[in-house]
Amino acid sequence: MSIPKVFYPIYSTREIHLLSQGLDKLLPSGEGKEKGSYYRARNIYLLGIALWFAIWLVLIYAIMDQYLRLNMFAVRSYWWLFFFVSILGCAIGLSVNAKIWWAGRKFEDYNVEVNVIEFVERNVSPLITANSIVLSVTFLACITVTKKFPPTAFVVYEMLSMIFACLVLPLYWIPSDSVRDLVRLRHVKTVFFFYSVFFLFAALMVLALLTTG
Repeated sequence: MSIPKVFYPIYSTREIHLLSQGLDKLLPSGEGKEKGSYYRARNIYLLGIALWFAIWLVLIYAIMDQYLRLNMFAVRSYWWLFFFVSILGCAIGLSVNAKIWWAGRKFEDYNVEVNVIEFVERNVSPLITANSIVLSVTFLACITVTKKFPPTAFVVYEMLSMIFACLVLPLYWIPSDSVRDLVRLRHVKTVFFFYSVFFLFAALMVLALLTTG
């Protein structure tokens, strides 16, 4: 809280500063809202990284590749390509976001956050279109040329990419007038957006390896 200038001749500069600090502590001020407008999104991205590794280790490798024998890495000797491009690439992207939001950062007002969420949702639309085109063209090419269905690993990666891309579009809950909930929502959507992009990369690598191999 600031001291009116009319009192400046009475108090020294140091006394005015100390008095202002004391009044800020004693009186409820509008600064409380500004103080609460800082948010650490790092936990969302750290959980996203952990979930990403769990999906690849448990679902992709342990269940689909080892147990169901779906050959999820197309050519076994090229497993490192999936590790560095898809697995590590997504983890690095999420780590950068976690670093950016490691300390509490100030978020904007309600309308600005709504616009940011719409921006994230608009960016996922071309990704869904790309997935649909790649899946359709591959199915058509495989059926007409080889008389076979596309590789199972390719279909799995494409479906996972589509699922996470579609999860970016809907609202999982409707935040009331809480800006903090909107901030949390857009960071969750950002994590799923990263998942979708790098599963698409995995699908394209399967296609490339099996085509060139």
